[in-house]
Amino acid sequence: MNRFFGKAKPKAPPPSLTDCIGTVDSRAESIDKKIARLDAELVKYKDQMKKMREGPAKNTVKQKALRVLKQKRMYEQQRDNLAQQSFNMEQANYTIQALKDTKTTVDAMKLGVKEMKKAYKQVKIDQIEDIQDQLEDMMEEANEVQEALSRSYGTPEIDEDDLEAELDALGDELLADEDNSYLDEAAAAPAIPEGAPVDTKNKVSPFLLGIQLPFFVVVNRIVVDFESNILDKNGNEKHNIQVASQQEDGEPTLQDMAVLIEQVTGVPVSFQKLIYKGKSLKELEQPLSALGVKNGCKVMLIGKRNSPEEEAELKKLKDLEKSVEHVANKLEEVNKEFTSIQKGFLAKDLQAEALKQLDKRIKGTAEQFMKILEQVDAIAFLAQCDTIEGNIGQEMDKLQSKNLALAE
Repeated sequence: MNRFFGKAKPKAPPPSLTDCIGTVDSRAESIDKKIARLDAELVKYKDQMKKMREGPAKNTVKQKALRVLKQKRMYEQQRDNLAQQSFNMEQANYTIQALKDTKTTVDAMKLGVKEMKKAYKQVKIDQIEDIQDQLEDMMEEANEVQEALSRSYGTPEIDEDDLEAELDALGDELLADEDNSYLDEAAAAPAIPEGAPVDTKNKVSPFLLGIQLPFFVVVNRIVVDFESNILDKNGNEKHNIQVASQQEDGEPTLQDMAVLIEQVTGVPVSFQKLIYKGKSLKELEQPLSALGVKNGCKVMLIGKRNSPEEEAELKKLKDLEKSVEHVANKLEEVNKEFTSIQKGFLAKDLQAEALKQLDKRIKGTAEQFMKILEQVDAIAFLAQCDTIEGNIGQEMDKLQSKNLALAE
């Protein structure tokens, strides 16, 4: 019959929810691409409008932008509708799959119950109890046989007091035969130093560099091994340092260790990155014990030394710090003199001239601070400049308050 009428066309499989979800998601993605293209076009029109003056040309561009924005809103609405459709189909698909899983679970449980019933038919509890009783009896008989075999006979009776006396005498003989010569070497060993070691050549006190010490625990001193990886050098360096606290009867802090490492490697504290057990150490004021650093610990240093130019600028910066301290001391002297005048320690006929002189000194101090600030601005690439500028700012506030007091 197929020769006359031909074969029927195979029926296409019915659509599934998974296929429908994929189709909707692909349509939503295509709409997202269109929206992105319209966004780029809107940005272009917006830039053109910023550069154009008010007039017909700008209005034309504005109309184009409004049209594109309207298209974007339409596409966004279509995308939201497609997203909601996809979500609804996914919920339906999830529900169907959960029902199928539930049916499979119930079928498996039914099959398990049938298998358990078959297995229990072959197991009899009376037989199991009989086997357990037989095993218990056999274990008791085996214990009796072992006790019979281990029975001692033909052994003379021995007094326990005599055995204890012989054991004590044997212990004294063993102690007498021991070789204690190794204790002589320990007695001849040097004592543990009590004070902080001092390097008289380099005057680095109280730090011990490059000397391996035995492991011991001291409250205000910690021995640390650290490996440095300095960016301007090839390879790593290993050092052994002893960190002591800068304060009496205090624990050494991370700041103390960082300062010592700067002396050893030349890497400034601000450029140091210290790593211990994979963790970066940052709290400079924290004691080393609180950070888990103990005797014999190994710390990794990653840092960069200052260039010769930076070292020169850093030296200038330190000189400026000393200048700030010197000028601040002068201001403190002015403050003391002004306080004595306020309290009436100077005769009234001399107060006017004294206040005039103080005003000149205050103005001179302000000029010195301004000159220092100008010099600091010339080396502003160093991070330490912020601290100096902050100190000068505080001193300038004091000067301002003195000026107000003199005006009154």
